[in-house]
Amino acid sequence: MYYAYFHSFSLLISLVVVIPFLKSGTRLIRAWKRKRRELSLSLYRQFIHGQCVILFPLSAFFLALSEQIGTSLFGISTPMMNRLLGCGAFLMIFVSLSISGGVVLSAVHLRRLCLFNSFASSMIGGILLVGGIFLFKKGLSVVILSEIAYFFIYDLLLLYELDAMMQVHGRDLVKTFLLPFGIASVCAFVIYVIGRPLKLLVGDIVTMMGCIVVGTLLYLYLIRRLHGLTDHEIAVLDRNLNFRKKRE
Repeated sequence: MYYAYFHSFSLLISLVVVIPFLKSGTRLIRAWKRKRRELSLSLYRQFIHGQCVILFPLSAFFLALSEQIGTSLFGISTPMMNRLLGCGAFLMIFVSLSISGGVVLSAVHLRRLCLFNSFASSMIGGILLVGGIFLFKKGLSVVILSEIAYFFIYDLLLLYELDAMMQVHGRDLVKTFLLPFGIASVCAFVIYVIGRPLKLLVGDIVTMMGCIVVGTLLYLYLIRRLHGLTDHEIAVLDRNLNFRKKRE
């Protein structure tokens, strides 16, 4: 039962996050097919960085508030449930990137690479699954670990292939991955610290909502202050999140 909660909720969040970025993925594919290299490279960097900027804090807040989320949404708060929701926080990142990147590869007729990634990831995940069950006798934990490993390996291969396709020579790892991850971790720690005593005063639902607001405002302030997000990138994110059709 707990596994169903963990799986369905994390996958639902992943799909919701991916949908807005399909618009930027469409622009990226169009620019690449027209052989506009500079534009496609710029759109590709925005495509990856924009998802990291949203996925990292979402995942970190989900991990920090796993206890409140379990109680508020499912009416369950047990150590097992909290651990599963925490694992779901990591799964959200990997699943979202695999979906959006897979859509780009499929649209440019590179579906065989997606199949290769899936096969290679399945082999590694299967080895972890079988080895973990027989060596450590941990059924559910090993299943979740192997699933996370599957999507992690899939994403590594996917990013390598997309970089090769877009002819990316060197990536700004600090701005793309490390800075959003570090800021999200700090914000998650802050809301975790204030959420523990606040829960005893106002309950899980109010604590969850208040911590999300505080964490979001703190994250936006820090990422702008540390130049992790430019005005142009904010405009791109706003355009992705706007579902009304606009002329480009």
